[in-house]
Amino acid sequence: MSVRPDDVARELTLQRVAVALATRGYVTRTTGERVTGRWDGFAFEIGLADGTLLVEGSWGHVVEEWHRPALLMATNDWNRDHRWPTCVTRPVDGGVTVVTRYPVPLDEGLSDEQLLAHLDCALTTGVAFLRALGSPP
Repeated sequence: MSVRPDDVARELTLQRVAVALATRGYVTRTTGERVTGRWDGFAFEIGLADGTLLVEGSWGHVVEEWHRPALLMATNDWNRDHRWPTCVTRPVDGGVTVVTRYPVPLDEGLSDEQLLAHLDCALTTGVAFLRALGSPP
């Protein structure tokens, strides 16, 4: 039984991330230490740091601080009921927003197949939460 080259775990680079996303037909931009793109209108950043692949999605809205309890309830409900992604509120200038986080440890690297599986999961679950959150009141 032979091993296909895409089944072998190897070091992850931003170039591999960009190529993997391109195979899915996604248009991305690589800037500095991030691959960025938009999925269903939501901005996502994909980076490598401290031995971790991190996919972060942005809600794209900032609401006043008094909305934080409702956002906390929404993120807590999601995090309780779903394995991925982790959703958190984040303070920003002028109020608060929400981001999704999908970290993947890279101790042994990733095969191409594993990379695609993680990217697909991070993006589809991130978009699902951000869509469920909807537009601000």
